[in-house]
Amino acid sequence: MRAVYDLSATPFFLRGSGYQEGTLFPWVVSDFSLIDAIESGIVKLPRVPVTDNLVQTDTVVYRDLWKHIGKSMPKSTASANKLSPFDLNPLLLTALAELTPPAPQPAPCPSGLIQIELPGGVRVSVDAGVDAGALARVLSVLR
Repeated sequence: MRAVYDLSATPFFLRGSGYQEGTLFPWVVSDFSLIDAIESGIVKLPRVPVTDNLVQTDTVVYRDLWKHIGKSMPKSTASANKLSPFDLNPLLLTALAELTPPAPQPAPCPSGLIQIELPGGVRVSVDAGVDAGALARVLSVLR
């Protein structure tokens, strides 16, 4: 093995580890702060649930989601593979829906144009009457 890269979110020892709490791991060569990582787009903005949209509860379920759904979750990979998404605990499904950011919406296109977004974020706008064969050749070069 030539190299190991540890991209830990918390590159320091925690309380109870046997080392002084907050001490960086000895192999850390750079400590990139969470704020810098968020501003650089390396990590997502952490989200802490403060409310639920569940009517039947009087506590914030999402803060301790596992406590509320753990017993209903599969105990093995084999049993998990047999599950359909419809078999998942409704609390889990609701949490996923609430804590997942909405998908970005495509930018509106002027009438008569077709906008195509390629991998890597490249956008191509063409007239709706474009020759399909020519468009296919251009897109194959751009990919």
